[in-house]
Amino acid sequence: MNRTALFPGSFDPFTLGHKIVVDQGLELFERIVIAVGVNTEKRGLLTPENRARLIRDLYRNDSRIEVVIYNELTGKVCRQLGIDTILRGLRNTVALDKFFYHILNDFLNIKVSESASIPGGLILFVLLLCTLVAIFQRSHMGVIMKTAGSNPRYARAIGINVNKMRCVGMMLSSALAAIGIQVYAQSYGFMEYYEAPLKLAFTAAAAVLIGGASNKKASVANVLIGTILFQGLLTIALPVANKILPDSSLSEIVRIVISNGIILYALTKAGEKNG
Repeated sequence: MNRTALFPGSFDPFTLGHKIVVDQGLELFERIVIAVGVNTEKRGLLTPENRARLIRDLYRNDSRIEVVIYNELTGKVCRQLGIDTILRGLRNTVALDKFFYHILNDFLNIKVSESASIPGGLILFVLLLCTLVAIFQRSHMGVIMKTAGSNPRYARAIGINVNKMRCVGMMLSSALAAIGIQVYAQSYGFMEYYEAPLKLAFTAAAAVLIGGASNKKASVANVLIGTILFQGLLTIALPVANKILPDSSLSEIVRIVISNGIILYALTKAGEKNG
């Protein structure tokens, strides 16, 4: 059995993430061939020769690593080297241009001017979700779940399985959060595999809190009002930050400060009420 794998890529430059993939690959394969690809349509930071040299220097004491340069199809290189396995790492961020980029934004899109439009499909989809959530909250299951969350002791006294309701609530909220991530991704054209839930959670919490929700009570109206206010605040603040320092990441810092600041303020107010 051929225990050799081909690890193709541009490696411009060879990063710590690439090294982690190689190190973990060596636990599965006896030998790894790192193939530095040449793409004449892309202007790289380093020449292919320099990229290959840097990788060879990194693994100069490891005989299991071989570095080659290629400008052909990856499959053809595998056949030439007699390799039947390709080693690849999972990208943290993936572009959605060829999948469902703007699938909701472009549906029923109302063009207002050359630079502005109203995403009718996106608005209708959000309103549909809000309607479904509002209907569920008024259903028998929704009332039971609300009772279990707002007053667990009373809920147990009347025979409600509080732990079961908590599990159902977590599953439903996770499903809604997953849908929200996909809606966000199709609007911006990219999706992060690992960090999307972490980054979007603080933004969503800040929007709901600025809409009037508390740590014990929230409604669909809080979500809609909060989203408008929060996005409006960012729309005003971020361009100003970019104007002040155009070549810096100040706008991203401002976004994080606004999101976390709103959450911290809400938690502080909640602590004062409880105290």
